[in-house]
Amino acid sequence: MSTFLHQEQRLLGNITLIAQDEAFFDGYQEGYLFFKAHHHNQILAEGDLHAILARSYFKGDTTTRFNDGFITGWYAALFEPGRPDYPNLEAVICAVRTRRRKERAQ
Repeated sequence: MSTFLHQEQRLLGNITLIAQDEAFFDGYQEGYLFFKAHHHNQILAEGDLHAILARSYFKGDTTTRFNDGFITGWYAALFEPGRPDYPNLEAVICAVRTRRRKERAQ
C-alpha cells in the first residue's frame, strides 16, 4: 500500500481508496455523472466504449489523476445495480463544476 504526504481517503464501492489529492475524486464524480447524463439506458458498442474512455483520458485540459478518477467513476456508474434515472443531471454537473472552480479560486 502506498503512503502519501497529502492524502484523501474515501469509501468507493467495496474499497477505501486513498489518493494524493482531490483531483481523483473530482474526476470520479464527474465520470459518474457523465455516464448518468449521457449513457444511461443507451446501447453502446465496444467501439463506443473505447472512444468514450480514450477521449476522456486524453482530453488535455485535465490531470492524469482526474482522468483516472473520471474513468473509474464512469465504470462505477456503468456497473451500478438498478441504475436509477437522473432527469436533471446536466444541472448537477454544472453545479459541481462551479463549486470546484470556486474552491480552487480561494
